[in-house]
Amino acid sequence: MAIHRIHSAKVGVTFLCFFVLLSAAVFAQAPSADEILAHARQTAARDNPRAALPEFERALALYRTQHDHHGEALTLNAIGNAYENLGDYDRALDYLHRALVIKQELGDRMEEGKTLSNLGLVFWD
Repeated sequence: MAIHRIHSAKVGVTFLCFFVLLSAAVFAQAPSADEILAHARQTAARDNPRAALPEFERALALYRTQHDHHGEALTLNAIGNAYENLGDYDRALDYLHRALVIKQELGDRMEEGKTLSNLGLVFWD
């Protein structure tokens, strides 16, 4: 009887350890939208804006899910800059205009100025 209890206890401990490890893997914290955006900016800055676009889109989706309009506007601006660097001026203008509208709605004059500057750079090229 005592051997059966010891065996049952070992099985229980093994199951508990497995459950803890599985839970840690399943509930591991995914990177935040801010972290994804920062990484995408680094990727784009290394002269690889095309590789950064999927990361920017991922950050954008997270910001939208969180109803974070400031983060959404920053990401739209970054996507616009990436397209400008790729020479896709129509897409750049589209994303930058969307960023501008949100920044104006938020009343963020500093960010609005940055986006207006970026729009000017698209027309400069």
